Amino acid sequence: MAGARQVGIAGISWVLSEPAEPGMTEEQARELLRRANRGRRWWMVPTLGPRGRAAQERLQQAALAGNMTALLVLAGPGPLPDPRLSTAWTEWFRRHYEVRVLLHHLLRGHSPLSQEPAVSDPLGIIAMRPGEHELTDDMRPGIAVAAALTGHPVAGIARRKILAAGDQDVVDDVCELARDVPALAEFCLRHDLVPADPTRAACFLLLHGRYARYRAADPDGSLALEAYAGADAATRPRLTSAVIDGGLFDLLHRITASGGEARTALLSGKPLAELCASLARHERWAQLWRHVIELPVADAVRQIGRFPPQWGPERAAERPLYAELRAAPAGAVAAAAADPQLLTTVELRAAKLIGLGRSRAAAIIQRSAGRRPSRDSAPLYLERYALPSGELLSRRPYDEPTYPVLVVPCEGGTVVAGEPASLWRYTDDDRTRIYGGCVGHLVATAGGWAATSATDLLIGSAQGELTHRVPLSDLGLAPGRSRWERPVDQLVVSADGTRLAFAGGGRVVVTDQNGRLLAAGRPEAEQPGQVSRGFEREPTAPVEALGFLGDALITASRDRTVRRENKADVVEYGDRDWQEVTVHDSWSLVCWTVAPNGGLARGRRFWRVWHFTARYENEDREDTRHPDWVDWRLTVEELPCCPSGLLLTGVEGSTSDSDPRRAPVTRDRVRTAQVVLAQDPARYDALPAMSPAIRWNEYRDVNRPTVLPGTSYLTTGAPDRDRLQLYDLRRGAVLALLGRPVADLEPADLDAVLALSGYQDDPCVRVLRARLEHRFGRTTGRP
Repeated sequence: MAGARQVGIAGISWVLSEPAEPGMTEEQARELLRRANRGRRWWMVPTLGPRGRAAQERLQQAALAGNMTALLVLAGPGPLPDPRLSTAWTEWFRRHYEVRVLLHHLLRGHSPLSQEPAVSDPLGIIAMRPGEHELTDDMRPGIAVAAALTGHPVAGIARRKILAAGDQDVVDDVCELARDVPALAEFCLRHDLVPADPTRAACFLLLHGRYARYRAADPDGSLALEAYAGADAATRPRLTSAVIDGGLFDLLHRITASGGEARTALLSGKPLAELCASLARHERWAQLWRHVIELPVADAVRQIGRFPPQWGPERAAERPLYAELRAAPAGAVAAAAADPQLLTTVELRAAKLIGLGRSRAAAIIQRSAGRRPSRDSAPLYLERYALPSGELLSRRPYDEPTYPVLVVPCEGGTVVAGEPASLWRYTDDDRTRIYGGCVGHLVATAGGWAATSATDLLIGSAQGELTHRVPLSDLGLAPGRSRWERPVDQLVVSADGTRLAFAGGGRVVVTDQNGRLLAAGRPEAEQPGQVSRGFEREPTAPVEALGFLGDALITASRDRTVRRENKADVVEYGDRDWQEVTVHDSWSLVCWTVAPNGGLARGRRFWRVWHFTARYENEDREDTRHPDWVDWRLTVEELPCCPSGLLLTGVEGSTSDSDPRRAPVTRDRVRTAQVVLAQDPARYDALPAMSPAIRWNEYRDVNRPTVLPGTSYLTTGAPDRDRLQLYDLRRGAVLALLGRPVADLEPADLDAVLALSGYQDDPCVRVLRARLEHRFGRTTGRP
């Protein structure tokens, strides 16, 4: 195509192709038609087929682009247009889905088998007989659509015919289409073409913003109400927007007085913004305030900026609420309403290791500042951040030759970090080796830190120093046979940091923070595996995860069901046999208490609190091993902010790319992070906006949601490890009220806001408190 030009139809602009010669003569057009006709005899001369198709396409494109010579030649001598014109029009409508309203109007009353003639015949006849005083019955079905083809010569022909005919039936048909085609509506209004029916005329004028003419046609608004009652679901929102834009607030009140969908739609989204903008534009401040005061707090703060600075409510009881709404930062309130639980975000740079301490600090080992390095050889830095503020407290190079795997911040600016060969104590300008063996686990306690090695339980002070060791043999655990073996599978600490629990060799041990034995036991193992109807239940370890819940100990065990189905199909080089393996894991929790004799007394059991399902293809039927990514693990942590609440987090096993047969087919990540309330195990409170846990090494899960020791905060890293996010579920439960409708607020919500200690000066909490106090007529004596 040599060129193109822009054409606007149905309010949409696009570019239509033009022929190589924009000024195509009749002789050139007829030559193209002859080539197209000869192309139909391709079976006689094979080369005629491609040439004929190319000529026909060129002629069709020229006709649709507005070349009247090509259009008339392609239409033929009559009486009906050539079928190829029908094909051209149909293809044109099919390409431009924006004009489906035109096609729908044109095809009214036609069956699918007669669509092409119904498209081409009226448009072709209008072009073949362009006289303005000639409007025959065979033109009427397409006259409105032809007039809507703004930019095409056919539109000018059709519009001249409409004006010359003076036929009200034609005008009604054109106005019906113009209701959805702004360009055609502009033509109608410019020439005073309106429907004959008073209700339709009022609706037409209202939809297209001719408010002065509308008021003259419908002074009492009864016609608009009748039009709204009979309108379809697509037209009603348009009528409401037109009423708002025209400042017809009395009419709007009558439309929404009965409630229902009109009032519901008006109190949210785009209609709400349009209503507030229109009230402000017409300076209806008191009416705008009456609407704002009934909105959810987040929407009210968003709209309060429309009031002029000197304005204020007349009622004295409403002025404190108005002042708080004006003072609230709109951005912060909107962010809190979108994610109420998110407290703050600490920006990082490809963090490799994150450790949380009881001094409300985070120790992070990450790459150097500036652009994120593309290679692991970039220098590492050990940094300490204050939480929840995110302030950088200290930063020093991490120059160890081995890679860090464990880190915990302590008091006084010290950090304890472990690597495969030793445990170190770091200060801002010095480092000291405090243990010369392999360390498997490292946690923060109320008095400092605790770790496990191949032979000992290591106990440290709050200043990061190693104070004493407790041999594992004294606790009933067999020590490792070498310094590199890790006999302890897990090490967890209670929410208050005063107790430790660890498991190894099927035995669970509970000690205080100094390593003094409190209880020990060997939980019952699951029933042995069995096979039934293609399903195999695999035996699992008795304890897969540990956690505390108040004075009780929680153990998690896994029940795995495996189904193997033999499959076969034919591929390019022969037959292919494989197994489709479906793995379903379900975890159950058991509550244990410390018995008087130092044992563990079994309590209540909660079945199937977390699930994971995966399916993969196994090429080797003899290999019964599962891919690494199927080895999901579960972590259990107590939530101090939720009484009797547990945080369960699924942690994915490392994914191996070296074995293509183990590539996953499907995986179910449902409930990657959730809260289980032990009083009601059937209730699950999902944690929104939390990233899925990604296990990037065997020591530390950077992105796993976890409890910040000694606080009610949750932390999680972003998937790309470029930020640390801090959540507060207590604050989140209160700030969720920002988006709740005012009618749904209850007096107990005000009590929850007042009980939120530590956040009373938070602007989001202040404005929420002001709204609740105004609604329930209570004051708290705040400044």
